[in-house]
Amino acid sequence: MTGAPALGALLASYRRRAGLTQEELAERAGVSARSISDVECGRIRWPQRRTRESLAEVLGLNDAEREEFLLATKTGKLSAPQAPVPPAVRRSPLPPGVTDFTGRAAEMTALAGLAESGGVAVLHGPPGAGKTTIAVHFGHTATASFPGGVAFVQGALSQDDLVAAVHGERVLLVLDDNSGAEELHAPPGCLVVVTTRRPRIADLALHVGPLPEALELLELIIGRDRLRAEPEAADEVVRLCGGLPLAVRIAANRLLSRPRWPVAHLAEVLRDSERGVRVLAGTDNRLVQALEASSRSLSAAALECVRTGGVPATAALRHELLSAGMLVPGADGGFSIAHLAQAYLIGQGVPVRADCHE
Repeated sequence: MTGAPALGALLASYRRRAGLTQEELAERAGVSARSISDVECGRIRWPQRRTRESLAEVLGLNDAEREEFLLATKTGKLSAPQAPVPPAVRRSPLPPGVTDFTGRAAEMTALAGLAESGGVAVLHGPPGAGKTTIAVHFGHTATASFPGGVAFVQGALSQDDLVAAVHGERVLLVLDDNSGAEELHAPPGCLVVVTTRRPRIADLALHVGPLPEALELLELIIGRDRLRAEPEAADEVVRLCGGLPLAVRIAANRLLSRPRWPVAHLAEVLRDSERGVRVLAGTDNRLVQALEASSRSLSAAALECVRTGGVPATAALRHELLSAGMLVPGADGGFSIAHLAQAYLIGQGVPVRADCHE
């Protein structure tokens, strides 16, 4: 091994695999950051017994790794050439679930059915449909079934990353916004729930569209009396939000913070594409960020379909818009452009650049 002495290089590689800075490792192990730095740089070759045992515990070493590490702390040498330790996939605790989770019984039942055998479940659909909310809510209900834990990982993950992330344990991993093209296979006994805007091959693929119980969600937040005082306006607010839970929650919280606003006033604001999207952005920019990310991936022809609300005639364009979550399947087998996506592009002043029917 070149560079730092054997112990220092080994400690640094295990620390990086655990996704920890020197300061974070020092805090968890109850030692000083200076001590960690000194060991990694070779200024300390034989740490005290308490320090080395604490480090081995915090780093989550398996039996063989622990034996090798403790040997190096006593002798400064390794028993055999050490292969580089792969970098860690940062596993975070699940975010808190929403307190107003509504509906999605079919999705929850399907995920529960896959939990026992394990596998990969993909939740795909338009921006704001609540894919992450479903995955996180299910994760909180399924902790007892996964003794290795339930964890949250954001961003693209390769198959090698996935295997490394589970450490051979029976775990549930929520891979949020995993846009990678690689097909994933769950390690034995594990359940991997992937959220993405694009359909993917998986053991279970669920399209998450508008929430059928969106009106119930609005009522849950603003109250029964206020909703029933203006039922038609409430229906219009839900329709203008595209039935998407994220948009409905934002709209409902807007009303909740403005008790003097009639529901009809909010509906009037939402009818105006530019004002409506601006109101729905408010202090919660997640919806606009999701719409922006989806629109950036579209061709000029697909963008024009969204802007004009025209369902494309060609299969290629339909596939492109479905993959981006901008085309919503209807109960009758047809399709429609997602209202909020159209409102966003109109509000952004996207010019006419192609014929969506070509």
